[in-house]
Amino acid sequence: MKLLMTATILTATVLTGSPAQAAPAALATWNVTIDGTASGTAFRAGGTVTMHRTVTSAGTTNGVNPLDVCLRSGFPAGAPATGAIWLGSTSACFPLRRSDLDMAGVSVAGSRVTVVPDGRLQATMVNNWTARTSVTGCIYSPTSGSAVYQVNADGSLSGSIQLRGYGGAFCGWSTYSASLTGRRAA
Repeated sequence: MKLLMTATILTATVLTGSPAQAAPAALATWNVTIDGTASGTAFRAGGTVTMHRTVTSAGTTNGVNPLDVCLRSGFPAGAPATGAIWLGSTSACFPLRRSDLDMAGVSVAGSRVTVVPDGRLQATMVNNWTARTSVTGCIYSPTSGSAVYQVNADGSLSGSIQLRGYGGAFCGWSTYSASLTGRRAA
């Protein structure tokens, strides 16, 4: 209950607008720059972070999220690029989804939001990244780690991503380590 109240406070104060006033889609969107390494290869990429009202409220194995968070940078599965990543707390974050599958646990503490991918769903490859720019580049999906987002007093966003993932027998393991900063877009 306390977590739900904190999420409501975050939504009402930091994201500007109470849940009753916010549009059913995004509560807030930030244009972000991501700096880091994917399998040890350095990259800098642009993307978006969007926070939404909770999409999946039933059928979850890791608890109902107080809100849903979507990070999109590039198109890892269709146009592999070093550091391209899709990391969402629900499959509803991404186009052409077939269902609203809960993909991660989300916790809120003040203006800090933590997303922990559910490693049991790694094989779905919904959340994924690429470590190199190549049509033969491997796609990795997280088995462990987290993304932490901090909504700052001026409305900007900062954060860090630390993930470990698997890409199958031919690709093996990968790490994704990055920081991000962004300005509020909507």
